[in-house]
Formats: sequence, C-alpha cells, structure tokens
Amino acid sequence: MKSVKVTKESEKFQEIERLYRAAFPREERVPMDTLLEADGPYDFIACYDGAILCGFYSALTFGDITHILFLAVEEKLRDHGYGSQILAEIGKAYAGNRVILDVEMVDPEADNNEQREQRIAFYMRNGYHHSGISYGWRGVMYEILILDGTISEEEFWNFWDQLDEVQQNNYYFYTGSYAEKGEPGICLWKLNARNERLSMLGADTQMTRPSWVTLNERGDTLYAVREQVPIGGVYEMKALRSVENPELLRPAESSELVEPAESPELLQETEGQLRGAKKEAGTNPGIAKDMAAAPILEMVKEMPSGGADPCHLSLDGRENFLMAANYTSGSLAVFALDEQGHLQERCDFWQHTPRRTDETQGQGNSQQSRKAKNPQENPFKVNPLRQEGPHVHFSEEAGELLWSTDLGLDQVFGYQIDYEQKKLTDTGIRLQLPDGYGPRHLAFWHEDMAVIYVLCELSNRIVVFAEKVQEEGSEETEKAAEKKVSETGTEKMDRERFENTSEYTILQDISTLPEGYHGESTASAIRLYGGFLFAANRGDDSIAMYEIQKDGTLTLCCIKKTGGRTPRDFQIFSDYLVVANQESDSLTVLHINRKEKRLERTAIHADVIKPTCVCRLERQALL
Repeated sequence: MKSVKVTKESEKFQEIERLYRAAFPREERVPMDTLLEADGPYDFIACYDGAILCGFYSALTFGDITHILFLAVEEKLRDHGYGSQILAEIGKAYAGNRVILDVEMVDPEADNNEQREQRIAFYMRNGYHHSGISYGWRGVMYEILILDGTISEEEFWNFWDQLDEVQQNNYYFYTGSYAEKGEPGICLWKLNARNERLSMLGADTQMTRPSWVTLNERGDTLYAVREQVPIGGVYEMKALRSVENPELLRPAESSELVEPAESPELLQETEGQLRGAKKEAGTNPGIAKDMAAAPILEMVKEMPSGGADPCHLSLDGRENFLMAANYTSGSLAVFALDEQGHLQERCDFWQHTPRRTDETQGQGNSQQSRKAKNPQENPFKVNPLRQEGPHVHFSEEAGELLWSTDLGLDQVFGYQIDYEQKKLTDTGIRLQLPDGYGPRHLAFWHEDMAVIYVLCELSNRIVVFAEKVQEEGSEETEKAAEKKVSETGTEKMDRERFENTSEYTILQDISTLPEGYHGESTASAIRLYGGFLFAANRGDDSIAMYEIQKDGTLTLCCIKKTGGRTPRDFQIFSDYLVVANQESDSLTVLHINRKEKRLERTAIHADVIKPTCVCRLERQALL
C-alpha cells in the first residue's frame, strides 16, 4: 500500500472528495480547504493499492499525541482488508506517538449498536484498546480508543485546547438583515474569543432585504434571499477571499455613523453580572451606513424565487440543489446547481394548499397525513391572522429526506430528492403539530433520524418527535410492499418504503419560555451543540438552554436574556453564542458554561442594521 499527501492537484482528488462527502455527514465534516491547508495542523493522506484508490485518513498531531479524525475505505473495497492496511500505515507514519481515535460507545438501546460493537472489535483487532475517556456530542456518547500507551482526560482536552491556540480563537461569520439596497445588508465579522472582541471586516450594500444567507461547503459561494412581495428573489454571490481583497481580514472603519434607534440601556447590567466586562469591549459604536472596506461579495446572478417573501435557503448534502422557502405564498422552490455551485434553472416547485376542515393535508393529494398523538391538552387554536393559509418557513436535508416546515398548516413535510429527475417526491410523511403551534425550524439529533426537534413559533414550544421503524421482513411490512408493487410498480418502492415503515410519535412538548411568562413572544431559532439544545424567544428576548438526555428528551438548564430586542437567529462558535437582535439593531454574545450548564452574558456587542441571520464561515475560506 502507498500513502500520498492529498492536494487539489492529486490525480484522484475528485474521487477523494466524493468519498469524503459520502462517508461523513455534512455536520461532521471539516471544510476540505481546511484539511488541505499547506501550513495547517492537519495531515490528509490518500492510500493506494497500485493505481487504485483504497481510502484515506486525516490526522491531527500535537506533541506525541495523534488524533485520527477521519478514516474511510472505498465502499466497493470494504471487507477486503484495506481498513486494516490503512491502520497499519497510520501506525508506521506516527510511530512513537500515542495514536487515538473516537468511536460511538456501545449502547444496547441504540439502533446501530451492532455496528458500534463491530467497529470497536475491528479497531481492537488492529491493536487499539479502551482509554477510559468518553464525551458526548450531538446527543451521542463517544469513547476514545488508543493504539499505544495511555492518555489522561486532562491530556485529551489539552490536546484540543492546543488546536484553539493554533487557530487563534478567531471565528468568522456573515450576518443577513432587513437592510434596504444601499445599506450594509450582509456583513462579514470576526469574533476574537481570546480578547472577547467583535469586529466588522466589511459589508455588502448591493442587495435588498437579504434576510437569510447560506454558504456552500467550500465557502466560496454565498446564497441569499431577497425577502419581498409579490415575488422575492434568490441571489448568488461570489465570496471574495483575502488574495482578491487584501483588506478583508482587517477590521473595517466606519464612515457616516448613524446612532442606534435604541439607547445602550438595553445592554446595561452590573459589572459583576457581565462575564469579562471591559470598558473597551465591543466595536462599531454606531451603525455603519457606508463601509470604508473593499467589497466582500461579488454579484453573480439573481433569480426570482417563484413566491412571496422567501425567508430560508438550504443546500442538499451533495450541493446539487438549493431550496428556497417562500413564506407568504406558502411554496418551496428547488433550484439546480452546476458543479461550480452556480444557479441554473428552477427545476421543481411545490405549492402548499390551505388546510381543510375535514382533513389536514398540505398538498391536497390522496396521501394521508401522519398524525402523532399528543398527550397534553392543547391550549392553542389555529391563528386566523398567522395561519390563514400555508406558510413554508424552512427546509433541510437529514437522513434520507428533505424536511420542510409549514407554519400555516401546523405540519412538517417529508420529501425525497430524485437526483435523476431533479425533482422532489412527496413521501406522504407528515409530522402533525397541535393546532396553532406554527412550526418554524427543525433540529436533528441522530444521523439515523431517531429524534427530530420542531421549534414552534406561535406556541413558543419545542415538540420532540421520535421515529420508529418497523422491522424489515415483518408481516405488515411485506404486505404493504406487495400492495405497492401491484399498485405502482417496483420503481417506486424505494420512495414509498418511508410511508410503509416510518412512524413518528411525540416524546415531549416543552416550553421555551420562563415559567409564569404571560407576555407576547414567538420562537425564532434552534441549534444543537455539544449535547445541548438552544432556542431563541422574541418577546422574552432570551435564549433557552436544554441538556439532551439519553432518550432524546430535553431538560431545561437555564433561560438567559440576550441583551438585545427580538433575537431572530443565533450561531454557536465553541463556547460562544452570537445573537442577531433584529429590533435593537445589534449583535450580542453569550458565553456557554458547559460545566455549570448555563449561559452567561458577556460585554461583547456590535451595532448593525436589523440583523436577521448568522452564517458560519471557516477562516480558510477567506485565505
């Protein structure tokens, strides 16, 4: 076997990139540019048997500890001994080091427990053993296996602290907003966690009301909505790098500052309550109307979204399609992308129809909506002002489905992507929420879709759905499959197996608001990170933090004020949570104290026009 460092010029680079995407879900992947960075801390090695690509691994080394982050074998070559050969290559490459890797812990209640046991047995046959160290991530417990020697828990966490040192604790992100054309609509920011400072690096003024932005995995293409009626739009922008704009990594200087509409009193708190409070903390004392920095984005294309007020965009895992949720008109538009990520034609379009009095259906077709029993009495009713029709709010691919929320219909739709026909197929799967809940956004716990968290805007509640799948080969499943063959033919069986075998039940229905709260409030955003779930409340102007239990249910840890008004979105960067406060024209930052399981206010603050979205950017995408 031959081991070769991977570069973009590697002969089989496209095959390596394809295997990387296929082997690891998007939320686990490190951006490819990061792994390939010439002077970066990562090793990225491809393994060949002659001219045949067998697989690859990526490793990170500090001192005498090497952590294997990714290891994959070509699917068609599995069970041929290549995994063991790659591990042997790793042993030779890092001889003398303590080599560690993480695996899912054995859990008899886990759906993939047999796979977990087999994976651990495989590594132990190749010389690895238990280290005694474990940690939780996204609701799953992992343990560390080690090849030689021992490692203490302190050494393990110090290892990751060193990575923070290398990366200088700098985090980068874009914000979207309700700014008009000519105003700073999309801004680029840097959060320095070490110095607890937030700096604006530049802003784009070309777009109108770019309320939601998303990036492709490479970080070189940014997509944004134009949230307008009667027809909104979708922007494609080239994200400029520092080689194209040398000023990009320097804080921008503001010219013509406009004082915020609200005074800083919203942010006042005693010095003892603010974590790391400093007089100089925060930047941009006013809202920058014109930015002195060079452009951060270059317009490539704009296309109509096909509906009114597009409010959310998402990419499928292969980045072949861009989905746009048209809120006011209640539709989901699908745009095809070429290999470079450029917008092509609108290839599919789903218009949801108003709810019926006799049944709950979003499409008005013959497939029955799947309702899950809710053991709690529902104090809410259909809201005639907010739920007079369908209102598609969100979409995201998870597992094998594209999930889409409809606030107006109190439903979550399950679609399947047909890559050959460039269309969505309705699986008939529905997550039915109680009347008046108004589902807005989703979060997913397990890769196998064991648990789905539905954030409900109108009720300020999180409804936790659990998936149950009938055992393959059961009498009920076989009969259903035979019926489908006779009715539709075998070519549709793969799609319709979801309807036959999937069932969702409500595990939990929990409030995002403080006990006894009686004011007006609507939920806005939800994120999972490090075994915790976070949700934002507009009205109470707070972030709720929950610990995820083993069965997927939530236990409230705390609810903390954001320091601004109307927190519409937030994003998490290690131990920091950046909040976009729309009505107070501000960004504020909370510190996540994992040990104490609580959120803490910081003095970090910046002013910006009507921020509505926070989109993570890897630093390497700027270089």
